[in-house]
Amino acid sequence: MISSKQESFVGYIELAGEENAWICKKLVEAFDPFTSVRLVRESVPEIVNNINWGHPGGWSAIAFDVVLAANRHGRLDRLLATAAVQRPWRDDLRALVLRFSAREGWSVSPEGHDTALGRDGLQQLTSQGNPFTDTAKLAHWLIRTERQVCQVRCGGSGGSGFLVGQNLVLTCYHVVEDYLHEKVTSTKLQVRFDYRSDPLGKVPPYDSLPWLDIDPSWKIPYARHSKADETLEGEPATDELDYALLKLASSPGSEALSEENTARGWVDMSRDWPVPPAEAPILIVQYPELEGDPPHQQPLKIAFATPGFDGLNANGTRIRYKPSTKKGSSGSPVFGPDLHAVALHHNRGQINPAVKGLVLSNRGIPLAAIRAAMPQEVRDMLVAPPP
Repeated sequence: MISSKQESFVGYIELAGEENAWICKKLVEAFDPFTSVRLVRESVPEIVNNINWGHPGGWSAIAFDVVLAANRHGRLDRLLATAAVQRPWRDDLRALVLRFSAREGWSVSPEGHDTALGRDGLQQLTSQGNPFTDTAKLAHWLIRTERQVCQVRCGGSGGSGFLVGQNLVLTCYHVVEDYLHEKVTSTKLQVRFDYRSDPLGKVPPYDSLPWLDIDPSWKIPYARHSKADETLEGEPATDELDYALLKLASSPGSEALSEENTARGWVDMSRDWPVPPAEAPILIVQYPELEGDPPHQQPLKIAFATPGFDGLNANGTRIRYKPSTKKGSSGSPVFGPDLHAVALHHNRGQINPAVKGLVLSNRGIPLAAIRAAMPQEVRDMLVAPPP
């Protein structure tokens, strides 16, 4: 047993060693160091400042300390019940609550513990706000958006971008950095739309669609990325927003597509859309890299996660979210649950210490911060698209 008889009080639950390991394992699977802080703050706030959230042993060691501290404070029942509420789709957390609620020391029944684990708890929301979207609205959005997201190639490297005006494409500074520093000419910076698989999954030849030139006379508004983006230490400065606004030599946003009755259109950056609520669904439309020689990009993809939104950093210059991305995805639009673009995807977040090759979250630049940083004459060009 890991407990001591001196700690037998209401709320304290006697655990065998394997039971403690089981609880820790389930918390590690359901949460990460970022979301676990919210879990502890809502269930056992008195231990938040006593936990070493930067424990060298990683998230598993942190979870062990959280479980031990919660039980010592007689609040393990509250921790487990809150975990089940925050992750209602996980039957294993519900099973933990039902198992240990029968133990001596569990202070309140699950139904009376503000957990919604009774019969009505079988059908509950899994994210804040309104998680439901009309199918017609979603279909219309997807058809329009897949026309507005483009590949961006600069010399031998590539990324993603998206129309924000009839001839304006927003992408990341680091995607077009070689052009901005005159390492490549304007003829080596181009964009391409509509590279996507057909409904049966057939991929078109990579060179089957034309690339569009930029306007070389346009002085590109941009902001550099931050050293903090590479080291993941500290916060970026408020002007380190990793964006570049390209102007094309043609106006694809206003051109009617041959198979449709409407123009291609563009993503609306004419106003600031609200930041999604915590854990809201997030979608990213992107051109991830296809490994090879030379490295090409995959046909247009969409990645989504729910819960998806992790939150903003301390100074509001970065937004964290869960959907997966790869090299080549930099410059993609990030959409919230209302299907409005809220960020420019640009980089990975913290490495996941528990799973090799995965990260805990990805990161983007809030579009509101980018709009605020642009010169007024450029912001005036960001008009709403046609309906």
